[in-house]
Amino acid sequence: MKFENILNLAERAARGIDNFKNGSVGFNGYGFVLRNFSFPLSAKLCNFGSMREFANDFKNAHLNNLKSQKYDIFRDILFVGSVKTLLPSLKLGGDEILFNAWMFVVTADGKAFPATIYYGPTRLAIGGWKLGRNNWFDVDSHYPEELERIINCDPFKFSHSVKRELVESLEYAFEKVPTSDFFGIFEHDLGYRLMGISDGRPISVELGETPTILDVKSKINNYFRIELNLKVLEKWDFQ
Repeated sequence: MKFENILNLAERAARGIDNFKNGSVGFNGYGFVLRNFSFPLSAKLCNFGSMREFANDFKNAHLNNLKSQKYDIFRDILFVGSVKTLLPSLKLGGDEILFNAWMFVVTADGKAFPATIYYGPTRLAIGGWKLGRNNWFDVDSHYPEELERIINCDPFKFSHSVKRELVESLEYAFEKVPTSDFFGIFEHDLGYRLMGISDGRPISVELGETPTILDVKSKINNYFRIELNLKVLEKWDFQ
């Protein structure tokens, strides 16, 4: 699909004309289009989902109330389920990454730029790139000319209030999208976590540092009621 068509989908979504089948959704004058594109490494622009709320609460909490602050992983898993609906071919699971998707954004005041939505070491977040061919973090890559023509802003220059509006608009947009069932294994510093949705119910199960491949298969079968081929798990360093 040409980038002009992606821009058109985003602009239509910003006007309230969603197209889940083609990966577009909007809210509050913002339009978002998700694609399974390969792209250079992006930098984190801002927190998204429960981590944004957790970080704000943590920052504003009195020292004596820190223990009451809790990150809601299940809400974030539901957001991932919405992404899966918009991108059915999305691959999930990895080392310090659950997924990483390319996104095109149109704002309420007409700004247009590419971004990413991902779940990584800092949980859900929005990433992006600085404006300009020489500002990619992967120095061997650059914007395709067709994409470069429709980009008109640098999201890293957004004010805090504009970033907040961007994030809140994307959160409300995703909440309009039905979730899809999925599962993925997220490897982190303390081991492995099985994450997903089964019959609309978010699931998060710690697997430990050294789970056996049979134990992982059993948990996937039990929680997601599927008969999993062991070959799917061969890429992991399970015992």
